[in-house]
Amino acid sequence: MITTFSPRSQQAVPLFLIPVMAIGVLKATGLTTLAGLDLTILSVLLAVGAALIRPAPGLSLRLVLVTPWFAFLLVSILGVLIATPSAWSDRKAQSFFLITVPVCFALLLMIGNSANCRFLFRAWIASGTLLSVIALLTDNSETVSGRESINGNTLGLSYMAGMAAVLAVFGWSDRWLSAGVALPILGLNVYTMVVVGSRGPLVAAAVAFLYWILASKDRLKRVLTVVAVVTIAAVPAWILAPEPSKNRLQWSDPFRGQLRDAAAETWLNNPFLGVGFGGYVNHNPWQFQYPHNIFLEVASELGLPGIAALTAILVTSAIRVWRYWRYPEARALGAVALWWLTAHQFSSQISSRWLWLALLPCMLIPALVADSPEGRTRANDDRKHNVAG
Repeated sequence: MITTFSPRSQQAVPLFLIPVMAIGVLKATGLTTLAGLDLTILSVLLAVGAALIRPAPGLSLRLVLVTPWFAFLLVSILGVLIATPSAWSDRKAQSFFLITVPVCFALLLMIGNSANCRFLFRAWIASGTLLSVIALLTDNSETVSGRESINGNTLGLSYMAGMAAVLAVFGWSDRWLSAGVALPILGLNVYTMVVVGSRGPLVAAAVAFLYWILASKDRLKRVLTVVAVVTIAAVPAWILAPEPSKNRLQWSDPFRGQLRDAAAETWLNNPFLGVGFGGYVNHNPWQFQYPHNIFLEVASELGLPGIAALTAILVTSAIRVWRYWRYPEARALGAVALWWLTAHQFSSQISSRWLWLALLPCMLIPALVADSPEGRTRANDDRKHNVAG
């Protein structure tokens, strides 16, 4: 039997997602198992266990709100059934259905109000900042790439650091983080992104910070403060960054263009159902696992049903962010989703748990903001309108 605890004792449960968010990068340190069990699996079990013990009230509404995601799951199951078996297709299916999907269900159980939502933001911030600290304290001069990393892990580190930086700005802007906490977090994680030198996170950061400037109701002074902190962190980072990191900032990448072209051609040849979940690897001459673009990945592997389901998720998310724009939680969730969507046009894939931890909360916004002062005002206005009608 699932027991519902008081909101005060339940609101911090999303912090149990920190291991799920960070463990993929932390494994580069050599910390992969505990008592013989894989740490990724243990982190999933921890999140699911915490969610089952202390779920947020109102689960039935949240399940309805994420209906487009369930449609995507059904399409993905069909994609698994029609895919040509391969080591990669099996691995991708296992990653998605045994790790990402359980984590998403844990998320649906965990977050049901604005307090939960802000602890979810804190989980993102804690994960990225922890990884930045580990990277800066670890000697990485012997890595093959020569870039700043955690024992060779560069991309995941940079993405998580950037996510922490973006949410630190929103936390300070919306007054749930003090300047003394938010600005050092911002500076540390911007420094990490620059010294790593991955292009995708830097582009995602630029997009997210522009979004914040447009979304923010702050005065120019606060915007200029953020710009100053970013500059103070980025300039020495660039000076101290190893040459391989600086060389990575050359924006042209013909090979990734070829990967995307191969995905587009695969979809045109298999427009209705695609080539199956994880099937792209068999339809490009380099046997690369994914095309570094989630839209082309979904089109090539899941066909028109996959495109329709993903579009429904994105449109639903965008509409809810726009409709509830006046709520700070909605604006911050929009930034998280925009960050990961931008990032997934450069790397990663549709089975990534980071992507779905970003998109699902956007669909849940009507439930998440209902307990806020603005939410109560809106509900009262709606009741008055109905009575008048």
